[in-house]
Amino acid sequence: MMTLVDVPLKVACIRENGAEMNVIATVNISKGNFESWLIFFQSYEEERKKSVENEIVRKTSESTAEVLFKIKDIDGLTALSNSELVRAGEEVLGVVVELTPQS
Repeated sequence: MMTLVDVPLKVACIRENGAEMNVIATVNISKGNFESWLIFFQSYEEERKKSVENEIVRKTSESTAEVLFKIKDIDGLTALSNSELVRAGEEVLGVVVELTPQS
């Protein structure tokens, strides 16, 4: 289950070479707003659950968000991120995501 919060994110750990990773995704939305992005993001939550866990979403402004999560299957997450569903939705909303590993 995804948790939506309005408090500072806590960092976790990242795993390299196939290990589990905790990351913060900074989401910039240029053609929409946080609410429209959140609806889109929630639309593929079940698919994300196969590759990530412990998601925490934080609204940082009307056009930005942060998502803290643990990657448990990097290949699955990469495939989902490159899927037509995600790419098309991100294009419509003008979404750019920057991932930052946490230690």
